Amino acid sequence: MLQKLTWISTSDIKDKRVSSNMGSLPYNGCTPNELYLIQYTSGATGIPKPVPVTAGAAAHNVRVARKAYDLYPNTVIVPWLPRYHDCGLQFLLLTIISGATSVLTSGVDKGTQPISLWSLKNLIIINEPIYKASVERFVEMFRHFGLSPSCTSPSYGLAENGTFVSTAWRGNCSNGESFPHIPSHNKLLPCARLASQREEEEDMDIIVVDEDTCELVVDGMEGESWVSSPSNCSGCFGHPSLAREIFQARVLSAQAIEESSKEKKGFSM
Repeated sequence: MLQKLTWISTSDIKDKRVSSNMGSLPYNGCTPNELYLIQYTSGATGIPKPVPVTAGAAAHNVRVARKAYDLYPNTVIVPWLPRYHDCGLQFLLLTIISGATSVLTSGVDKGTQPISLWSLKNLIIINEPIYKASVERFVEMFRHFGLSPSCTSPSYGLAENGTFVSTAWRGNCSNGESFPHIPSHNKLLPCARLASQREEEEDMDIIVVDEDTCELVVDGMEGESWVSSPSNCSGCFGHPSLAREIFQARVLSAQAIEESSKEKKGFSM
């Protein structure tokens, strides 16, 4: 299968030509609906599944992330995740979209070298769950290096939506308080920021539903996060039933749930 692929060299792209087993061919980029990459979902909460990401979905996802993190050409991005990780790749795409500078690093080991964090604007945190006390201890430990509590960016993402979904980061604060704009819930730092007063609402719908009934839960209750957006992937290779379950889910109304319950009990409708 790999022998049939067209390998693209960056030097060839400059001339809008690519080399293949058929010689030199014209190259005009890919369309939004063309397959961009296949990435595996995390195996932390289930069986890893390959999900296809189109070029349009990837472009939409990084545009939303760039806007959420307020990235511009004068931004310097310092990612440490490997480039084969979905977030590691996301940082490279964010660099391209925002015109920023990216300094690629490996995982940071403990050391004694002096560091300065006075210019740090965004410290993106993507582990699950994000404990408020742990982040506060980290901020307190690095406060004398210039780390501001306002730069912490608890964030959420998943491979089925490209990568990025939401962040609780709100920008700089003036009073220096810990997490002045990030409320906590059950000792956790939420990651959601659907829209702000100074931004237009993105075309990304996020709801929380009851995992068993597929009914919307009331605010403050735990549930399963559902995301509908142009960033959505287009299925699961080799798992058609899971693809229907994950990418074609629908919210049930209270009436539909009641009717379904009656049918199970043998009531005629």
